[in-house]
Formats: sequence, C-alpha cells, structure tokens
Amino acid sequence: MAGAGRKTSALADLPGQWIDAVHKRRSARVVVLDMDSSESPTYGEQEGSAYNGHFGCTCYHPLFLFNQLGDLERSALRPGTSFG
Repeated sequence: MAGAGRKTSALADLPGQWIDAVHKRRSARVVVLDMDSSESPTYGEQEGSAYNGHFGCTCYHPLFLFNQLGDLERSALRPGTSFG
C-alpha cells in the first residue's frame, strides 16, 4: 500500500493548494495562522485510532491550520495518542 500514503498526503494538501492559488492572485499584507487540534471519535478498530484520556474516547486527534480569514490552510490526521 505504498501508494496509499502518497494519496493521503495529496488529499490532505488540497486545501492548502487552493489557498496558495488564491494568495497568488490576491496576496495578503498580513498572515495570521491559528493551529488547533480536535477530536474525531472512531467506532471499531480503525488503524491509528486510540483511547485518548483527555477526550475520554477512542479517536483520532487531527491538527488544523487556519488563516486569518478562517480558511483551512493545512490539516493532518494524527493518531489518537497524539497530544498538543
């Protein structure tokens, strides 16, 4: 499944590619970035999901990067055991 990793990475990068295209046409004077994590509960035995004591559930712990307009710049799906 070597191709699956590349496909997942390319899919995660799509929002950033869209925002990059917008920035090329209309550049911002100031860029403010907000990085947030969230919980994404899972049910069953999904690979990478794990019990997270902070959220009190079995989940993934994705990370999101937003710009000052609230647009999603990048995202990363992280295992449920990730912190921070």
